Amino acid sequence: MEVGTDDDEWSVFLAAVFKAYKDRAWTAKELLSDVDTGNLIAPGLIPAEALPDELAAKAAKAPKGPVGIAKSLGRWLANREGRWAGGLAVRCIGKDRDGIKEWQIRANSDRGGSGRLRGLRVAGFLSACAPPERPSDYTS
Repeated sequence: MEVGTDDDEWSVFLAAVFKAYKDRAWTAKELLSDVDTGNLIAPGLIPAEALPDELAAKAAKAPKGPVGIAKSLGRWLANREGRWAGGLAVRCIGKDRDGIKEWQIRANSDRGGSGRLRGLRVAGFLSACAPPERPSDYTS
């Protein structure tokens, strides 16, 4: 099976975010505020080159820079939730007190396990942000 460019970009992005945050939860806006925009005094944790091309292009055009595309990144993450690349995947782990989705990078070693999270099963783990489709998807 040949890996496509989208998978390559996804793998690079996940690796950069994992390197910056490990297993810490973050919002799309927090992640984008940590993108390195070339500020020598306060360099960002995530290299701008790690952003997938589509998001990097939007960030370059946004008046506020990378932070201005938080909604786009949030939708982008939701569309790729549970998609593994390079032994990593992103998952939504809930919402903060303002109702903003919080995300986390999962390592391949986290895939198994006997514990269940509340939510919808997505490619080997459960999303805490999507409502269950059937009552049997709820945990007691």
